[in-house]
Amino acid sequence: MKDVWLVDYARTPFSRSRPTKPESDVFSEIRGDTLLAELLINFFDGSLADKGIHKKDIDDVSIGVASGVLENWTYGGKIENFLSGFPNHVSSFSIDRQCGSGGSGMHVGIMSIMTGFANTFLATGFEHMTRVRRVGVDPNRSTGDPNSKFYRPDIDLNIVFNMLQTAQKLYEEEVPNFTKEDMDKFAVRSHTLTLQNQEKGWFDEEIIPRLLPAPVRLLPLVSHLAFCR
Repeated sequence: MKDVWLVDYARTPFSRSRPTKPESDVFSEIRGDTLLAELLINFFDGSLADKGIHKKDIDDVSIGVASGVLENWTYGGKIENFLSGFPNHVSSFSIDRQCGSGGSGMHVGIMSIMTGFANTFLATGFEHMTRVRRVGVDPNRSTGDPNSKFYRPDIDLNIVFNMLQTAQKLYEEEVPNFTKEDMDKFAVRSHTLTLQNQEKGWFDEEIIPRLLPAPVRLLPLVSHLAFCR
């Protein structure tokens, strides 16, 4: 097995997602694939160029995206490849893990390099749920119908299709003594550490700025894009 190295990573700033109030999302008028393409163009023109890594060197690209409908439809990642200026020989594919699509792309990239199927792999992803919710999604709900031969009494489709209800269910089953006060303390600590580390400049090199129409405060949360070699 070959060794694998994570050589660089980058992301955009983050904005709140407000499907019912898009004016509260500073990226609401920007397509997710366009935002990703802008990020990749700047990424390759900047820190990757300094490392001598160019788009023609990439063997494969993964695009992690949940609910790949409407603007989230990637044509197997090809749309983002074309927008970002990759040569035609660079292949791509999309992953819908529900949840953790971008992380799964990294796993595939690591295995591809270890087993000799690729030398340089780009794992990335985007989701823009302000613009694309579950419109156009029509899942088969037979497992929730007691009259269907596919009925599964052990599966709650409301949990499967709703992350908030999933979190609530896990909370009730796994940590029943974890109170609302505990949850609030955990959240405050997380945001406090983030702001402290932001002030120290920990996120400066990983965030590729994006010019916005009005001054806003964006939250630096987690990286969506990783580059493996």
